[in-house]
Amino acid sequence: MHQLHSFIFICFFSFNVVAEKDCSTSPTPKAETLHLKEDILFDYDTTVRPVRNHGTQTVVNVAMFLRSINFETYLSSIYINCWMVWEWLDEYLIWNPSDYDGLDTLHVDSYDIWVPEISQFASTATWNEETKMPSGRCEVKPNGKVSCIPSTAYFMLCRPDLTYWPYDKVNCSLRLGAWMQGGEEINITTGQENVDLLNYKPNREWNLLSATARVHLEDYGNNSTFSWIQYSFVLQRHSSMYEATLGVSALLFAVIVLTTFWLRREGPSRLNLSCVSLMCHYLQLQYLGWMLENNGDNCPLIVLFFRDSMLLSGLSLVVAIIERCLISNLESCPHWMSGIIRWTLSFRPGQLLLLSKQSPDGAETAREAGIEERPQLVETLPADGVRGWTLFAILLNRICFIVFTFAYLFMIVRCFV
Repeated sequence: MHQLHSFIFICFFSFNVVAEKDCSTSPTPKAETLHLKEDILFDYDTTVRPVRNHGTQTVVNVAMFLRSINFETYLSSIYINCWMVWEWLDEYLIWNPSDYDGLDTLHVDSYDIWVPEISQFASTATWNEETKMPSGRCEVKPNGKVSCIPSTAYFMLCRPDLTYWPYDKVNCSLRLGAWMQGGEEINITTGQENVDLLNYKPNREWNLLSATARVHLEDYGNNSTFSWIQYSFVLQRHSSMYEATLGVSALLFAVIVLTTFWLRREGPSRLNLSCVSLMCHYLQLQYLGWMLENNGDNCPLIVLFFRDSMLLSGLSLVVAIIERCLISNLESCPHWMSGIIRWTLSFRPGQLLLLSKQSPDGAETAREAGIEERPQLVETLPADGVRGWTLFAILLNRICFIVFTFAYLFMIVRCFV
């Protein structure tokens, strides 16, 4: 038993000797990092601007690396997801690398050091996004240069102009600055005029036309300035799908309305087509009203197009009813109506309007010889009597067709060109 105790004591003594030998080796790089962190963060105050002279200005360099951007038309808001680079000089985070086994980089949490209180101006966020620099890991160099690259999300309201929808553009601005510190304490700068788009993921609904950055320095008098940075984003809606749907619908509605003027006035086809066209216009307007809602100061031109087209469709229905009443009248037409028809036929444009191929000279010769004029495309020429109502209905139909055609051309150019 005594020999067993001696053996256990010798083994325990040998283990202690080996352990002490291992502990006496040189410190590891991790130990140097902890040593450095304890030294430079000892008695460090995160609420005090890191300058040894109060009059020294802290220059904060800001850069944005855009990842994604989305504009919500219904909410009139824009959502930005990006990487923000913040760099400044901290005079209390300086060390000599040779004193720490050549260690030239230190990673710390942002809440362990001073960070500039730069936040978003006029933020109306309701999604609980942080409006100031979010917490994260920062890199510190021996000369005191601090670099923080947190993932940041910004949410802001941006009023759209839907006048030229679906060819509309949106111009939104993001403003960042220090609320409680003037330009004498914090000076915001940027090394790039454009936002970095290397890691940007394009949006399927919006095309990013430009993303720029601009630094503003405002003077408030009494040697007081204020520095802030503005990011401007210009987006344009992808319109190819809307062109294939609404554009074709607009052209088809115009063709349907104009086609009603060439259908027979006696049959029910014209009235039926006019009623169907009017109902389709109404449904199309309801769809646009549901899709766009009441958003923006100006009414979209595409909505005005379908509204005006529905009015023209309604007028074409009224003209069709009037023409049916005219051609069904069995009384003689009044003299003023006969005069209008004869005066119209005395000119070549009038003959073309009534689809009559007889020239004015031929008509005059026929009248002098007492021969009845017989146009090739109009059943009979006499502008008085019962047939005068038919000729006047034809004249009214042709004039409306021409007026409606020019109206649709103007509406299409205004809306789509």
